[in-house]
Amino acid sequence: MAASSNNTLGFWFWTVAFAALAITAQIAGRWYGLRCANSESPWRTALGESLWPSIFTVVGFLFLIIVALCTFVVLTVFRDHQFLISSAAALNRTNRDLEVTIESKRQNLHTSDPAFLNTMNMIRAFKTYRATIGSAPCMILITTPRGENASIFMPFVSLAVVSSNCSNGELSNIGIAPENLDVETQKGMVTGKIILHAPPRSTGADKLEGDLRNLIQTERVYTLPGKAPKETVWIQFGPHTKWNTEVR
Repeated sequence: MAASSNNTLGFWFWTVAFAALAITAQIAGRWYGLRCANSESPWRTALGESLWPSIFTVVGFLFLIIVALCTFVVLTVFRDHQFLISSAAALNRTNRDLEVTIESKRQNLHTSDPAFLNTMNMIRAFKTYRATIGSAPCMILITTPRGENASIFMPFVSLAVVSSNCSNGELSNIGIAPENLDVETQKGMVTGKIILHAPPRSTGADKLEGDLRNLIQTERVYTLPGKAPKETVWIQFGPHTKWNTEVR
């Protein structure tokens, strides 16, 4: 009974069962009384005399059902309304907290964020590159796939140039003709990695390669496509390149 009363089917089953039991008990009681009084046709008489009481019993049960259903619907709507209000309030609080967090991250570097660590390690890598090559003139060429998201490229270029105090450019700066730029830029690209192009025995390239590997998936190529001045490196981004902190 406890299990069936927890759902709508159980409610209807027990309501109809109790109504039928009440009517049956009423008819049986009347029949028994007539039979004890030696009345003629006690069964037929009991049925006839119980007709209207049975009808009123059914109407009474229907009334109770309607009241119970109305009460259930009102309580359900009220509880749902209260739940939605509390959920909306909790969501608004969460949104406000997120807005504060996002604004804080827009305006400040958080030392616990991977972006802060990547920034500091980038600065350290290119400052070390500058310290290794001394005061020699240098050039950092950086190329990116066409149409790629610039969320990693622009910070990389800015930090590399500022930290190393090297000039920056692209392959046209080492003599690649404009009509060949796209071909040379795409040649040898590796998805998800940068390729560090620098001649063998370049003063700071070996150290820079190791530092960059700690930040981004990196490969080394020991040639440049044009006639480049000494202390020139070409950092070639492949498609979908990410920080190591994003892929680990």
